[in-house]
Amino acid sequence: MNSENIKAFFFDLDGTLMDSEIAWFKALQEALKLYSVELPDAYALEIYGRDWNEVYNRITAMFSEQVPSIKTLKSDTLYCYQQKDSSDMIIKESKDLLVRLSHDFPVAIVSGASNGTIRNCIGIMDISKYVDFYVGYDEYSRPKPNPECYHLAADRAGVLPEECVVFEDSEVGICSAKDAGMFCVALARRQNSFLNHSHADMILSSLDQFEMADVVG
Repeated sequence: MNSENIKAFFFDLDGTLMDSEIAWFKALQEALKLYSVELPDAYALEIYGRDWNEVYNRITAMFSEQVPSIKTLKSDTLYCYQQKDSSDMIIKESKDLLVRLSHDFPVAIVSGASNGTIRNCIGIMDISKYVDFYVGYDEYSRPKPNPECYHLAADRAGVLPEECVVFEDSEVGICSAKDAGMFCVALARRQNSFLNHSHADMILSSLDQFEMADVVG
């Protein structure tokens, strides 16, 4: 790929546009405490970038008798999350890049979050007029690292996978984008330095460093 062949840009949400992964994990810990379950901090690495169903399955495998239904735990976690100041979680440099790219290209958010969560985050970031569409887990059956979500996004944008650039922060997201046949830029911030970004085509510490001319492959 070179910059002349790019036709669409896709952004992951958690950890890429909003620094909400840790906030969600803390909210999950608080929700589980309601049922006398202590989720270790070290477990964050195990569920980072995973979709909600997979997170729930992993937790029930550890604490099967104590964990409530997925619907109840999801509701409790959402309540704990909503008590936090979400505006502080916006990654300004990533938001600015999305806005800049949207002037010339289709831009979408492709996430393991639900469509409702994505809509809420779009509102918090005030970027609804810059996002052409979004793809949440409600719309696909196989979560990242499976490439299904990115294939769906390419189809919706009316472009080929090899004409797309993806911005991701997690290993599962990077693998999803690469297996879809897309160019992947990894956002490797200090907050997620423990993750493996080596499969990405480009690694940046901030998305304000991104330049079209650097896209080669």
